[in-house]
Amino acid sequence: MTGNYNNYTNFRDRMYKRIDEETENFSREFVAGVEEFMTFANSQELMQNNGGKFFCPCSICKNEKFLPGQKILRHIYSRGFMEDYYVWYNHGKEIDMRLGTSYVDPTHLSGSGEGGNLVQDRYVEMVNDAFCDNVTYDNYQHDDNYQNVVDPVSNHSQKFYDLLEGAKNPLYDGCHEGHSQLSLAARVLQNKTDYNMSEKCVDSVCQMLTDYLPAGNQSTASHYETERLMRNLGIPYYTIDVCVNNCMIFWKEDEKWDECQFCDAPRWKPRNERRRTKVAYSRMWYLPIADRLKRMYQSKKTASAMRWHAEHQAKEGEMCHPSDAAEWKNFQDLHPRFAEEPRNVYLGLCTDGFNPFGMSNNHSLWPVILTPYNLPPGMCMNTEYLFLTILNSGPNHPRASLDIFLKPLIAELKDLWSTRVEAYDVSLNQNFNLKAVLLWTISDFPAYGMLSGWTTHGKLSCPICMEDIKAFYLPNGRKTCWFDCHRTFLPHDHPLRKNKRDFVKGKHAVNDFPPESLTGEQVYSERLSDVSPPKTSKCGGNGHDKKKPGYGKTHNWHKESIFWELPYWRDLTLRHNIDVMHIEKNFFDNIINTLMNVKGKSKDTIKSRLDIVFFCDREHLHVDSNGKAPFPPYTLDKTARTSLLECVKHSIKFPDGYASDLAKWVDHENGKFSGMKSHDCHVFMERLLPFIFANLLVQNVHLALSGVGLFFRDLCSRTLQKSRLNKLKENIVLIICNLEKIFPPSFFDVMQHLPIHLPYEAELGGPVQYKWMFTRFDEGQVPVYHVEGVPDIFTHIGRPSGEMQELRLSEKDYRCAHSYVLRNCNYFQPFERMFGDYISAKYPDISENELSARRADEYHIWVKDYKHGEGRKTCNYGVCVKGESYTNVTDEAHYYGILTDIIQIEYEGAVDLRITLFKCKWYDPVLGRGTRRSNAGIIDVLSSRKYDKYDPFILASQAEQVCYIPYPYVKKPKKLWLNVLKVNPRRLIIPGEYEDVASVTLQQENYDAVSLTTIENLEFEHLAHDREEPINLDFEVADGEPNDEFQCNLSSPDDDEEE
Repeated sequence: MTGNYNNYTNFRDRMYKRIDEETENFSREFVAGVEEFMTFANSQELMQNNGGKFFCPCSICKNEKFLPGQKILRHIYSRGFMEDYYVWYNHGKEIDMRLGTSYVDPTHLSGSGEGGNLVQDRYVEMVNDAFCDNVTYDNYQHDDNYQNVVDPVSNHSQKFYDLLEGAKNPLYDGCHEGHSQLSLAARVLQNKTDYNMSEKCVDSVCQMLTDYLPAGNQSTASHYETERLMRNLGIPYYTIDVCVNNCMIFWKEDEKWDECQFCDAPRWKPRNERRRTKVAYSRMWYLPIADRLKRMYQSKKTASAMRWHAEHQAKEGEMCHPSDAAEWKNFQDLHPRFAEEPRNVYLGLCTDGFNPFGMSNNHSLWPVILTPYNLPPGMCMNTEYLFLTILNSGPNHPRASLDIFLKPLIAELKDLWSTRVEAYDVSLNQNFNLKAVLLWTISDFPAYGMLSGWTTHGKLSCPICMEDIKAFYLPNGRKTCWFDCHRTFLPHDHPLRKNKRDFVKGKHAVNDFPPESLTGEQVYSERLSDVSPPKTSKCGGNGHDKKKPGYGKTHNWHKESIFWELPYWRDLTLRHNIDVMHIEKNFFDNIINTLMNVKGKSKDTIKSRLDIVFFCDREHLHVDSNGKAPFPPYTLDKTARTSLLECVKHSIKFPDGYASDLAKWVDHENGKFSGMKSHDCHVFMERLLPFIFANLLVQNVHLALSGVGLFFRDLCSRTLQKSRLNKLKENIVLIICNLEKIFPPSFFDVMQHLPIHLPYEAELGGPVQYKWMFTRFDEGQVPVYHVEGVPDIFTHIGRPSGEMQELRLSEKDYRCAHSYVLRNCNYFQPFERMFGDYISAKYPDISENELSARRADEYHIWVKDYKHGEGRKTCNYGVCVKGESYTNVTDEAHYYGILTDIIQIEYEGAVDLRITLFKCKWYDPVLGRGTRRSNAGIIDVLSSRKYDKYDPFILASQAEQVCYIPYPYVKKPKKLWLNVLKVNPRRLIIPGEYEDVASVTLQQENYDAVSLTTIENLEFEHLAHDREEPINLDFEVADGEPNDEFQCNLSSPDDDEEE
């Protein structure tokens, strides 16, 4: 069989010799190969039975699209054949390349035996993926019925054959090809999951399908039958009884007990006449991870991708994936034998609680999810690779007892590290020993404490600084405060260390040193072992109430985490991730609620003003004896607040799919934003905060807040540079110090402190999208639009406005558009140089400006004469490539404009070349006149200035998507500048150095074109509000309990009179 394949390969090499290097045209061998293929395909019964359509084998379609023959011919000429398609098995030729392996070739499973069906083959492939390492292909005889089995089969093999029959047999006589019992069952269960259908509802739907489909149909009649059919494709799971008080699980050696060994609570509900069997009060579900990891190598779609982490080459100093980061590499250095096998799996664990019944019931459900990091960025952390491993049914919150639910997982992870699991790699046709390692956990901050054993509230709540932090208690605000805890991270000679005025009055930080960064071994041996907190397995899930001496003062350990049982856990430095998503949202909430003085949420309260008197030297914020205080510089007055809300309500519009409609969160009546989700806060923080308060706040206050947005913007780049992370470490310290000069101490809770550690964690773990809790593609995004037939060079996702219409270009537009195509297609670059040589030879003294003018006016005519002078009737222009800027690929300027038309130019000929152009109106690109750029990389364009040269066309592939956002203002300025935001459409793979680096939701490009923002030490000597004289404002203090935090309602007397 191998000899036959080699013959095909040698004979059909000409299929891949597409371009003749000398003539730069299609080679004769390639044309002959295309003719041979089309003749063969047209003669097959498959094409004759399908109206002249068959699978397209071009390099893009890859036998996945059923198209007319003429369109396939154009695809092959313009794109070439798909790789390694020497044997035309989807067009009539049959050759078995997998004899002796555990795989059934899906090309043999069509009813006609020729070509197969895409839908049917998909379900056959699904069956193969589930059984490929357990059932051998040799058990089959190659006939249409698949009923001749060489040897008696095992029960496991029989399940395989049954499922294969379910994928092959039609649902009923005469149904559409590919509609089978298995495909319908999969669709029913998918709908059950998507729409949260009950089992009774599924029973009704199944019965309806059985009744309405033709007699003798093979559809399943109930949910039970459907699940029973699909169960053989699934993986095993185990139900484990749990103590009703979350003290222990009845598992392994404890399975025999009928009562909890810690609280004596009964395991079983009382039995009566109606309940004969034993039913536990509480249960959990455990889904083993090993079987699912093995299946990653049983599927052709993922087997080779699981080796990506070891095979890709990252640029020096760049990180696009956790495998490029320090933690991954350090672990491989410590465990070289594990690193030698690229198919060993690197895992991350995520957990969080939610209430499945909304707010109507007090119920806490806690899933634990694992995800493999071996996959490339375009696949990593996609929904299908998030493996639910543990499900705690609740209803009680696990709190410190979470470790008892993790016991089965920890036991299996220990086995996956020490004993190995035999697996089969379908991409290499090899058996191998699979091992796995857990790199870290992902959770919000409260769950961080549940997983790590370090309590995340109180003065020592920071799990990185531990006891080396100087948080203190506010006597009036009655809360822990992290004010003036960050100068210790500054360089030792920084002048802010000596400042005794702008922070805690009379205090310097000259002799303070930052906390030491500890490895896992140091944490365990130098911190945890000294305290010896209890293990959950020894004291039970609720046995942590009795704290060790020094708790809350010298340490915050409430338990020894179960993760320390993993033999490699001490070798890890990161272990538990601080979630960027929650920190960013909480930081934003503090900022926006304080700026807009939101009642009940602002950090500027009467108690905070009293604490200012005690801790800070800021008389301009002190409350006087009449209960009045000056208007603070960090709060928007009524006019500014209204302007901001109006701007967000009516002027801010992002591209489709980029963000939700921020306007729906505007609450004009109460003067605030209400109900913003984490992603909305993410967009506002990173895209709007850097500029939106420029005309609404005192300049230095705006700059300090802008630094926060710029920090998160740079930190959340999808590709991180190690040198830039070092700069971010410096920036965030100054950013926090600048904020401490402005806001009251009550503003600074632990969420304003934790960003200090985020650059260090990014350095250890890589880009943040692999370690945060945002969904891969966020809910509520605008659906993706797909337009059939749009050329491949049009890479951006969008929505056309109206129907496509034929357009006859004016002579000026035609000449301009055609010249632009010629200048910007790779195929024509040699001709452009030849044209330059031709003009220079003809006019030796021509200047550079005159040459550019002749190139614009004469080049397209010269090319036509040059090419058609050889007697050719067509011009085979090739495929355009994306340029480096908005105009000519050699132009270094950036042009910003508005898209007015999308034009598709069609060139007649066999190739049917179509070029998509954008026709735009451009803003003036001259810096300092029509465009301005700040040191932070914030770009603005002047809306009133347009580009004076007529050059409206660009290739669609060159376009980068931007949006324009106006500045809100109190007094209308003379010049209306628009802020330019570059955005990436959702669900788009960006070509480039890392073609499989997905432009995932919430993730922006890195700002390589702009020098990283340098945060300066801002001076705040004059922070009075921008009014002629200070105005005292009333505090309306409501009655309340002593523990209530009174709201400081800052309402101007002038505003009251206006109302």
